[in-house]
Amino acid sequence: MLAIEGEIPMYFRGDNSEPVAFIEIKTFGSASSDVYEKMTKELTKIYGDILGVAPDHMYIRYFGSDDWGWNGINL
Repeated sequence: MLAIEGEIPMYFRGDNSEPVAFIEIKTFGSASSDVYEKMTKELTKIYGDILGVAPDHMYIRYFGSDDWGWNGINL
């Protein structure tokens, strides 16, 4: 699933004149640092190419959880 919220005033270093992004990734279970590194690289490229966010103007936060509910049960 993906949600992108635009037109939200965000400041980076006290400045809101350039595009910025705060990205949260929530995963079922966890992954190695290498996997997160690869994902960060790809997301940085995508957000830069499509939304014009510079790599030094985005943060990516990862959350892993073994407790997910779906279709009336917990997985």
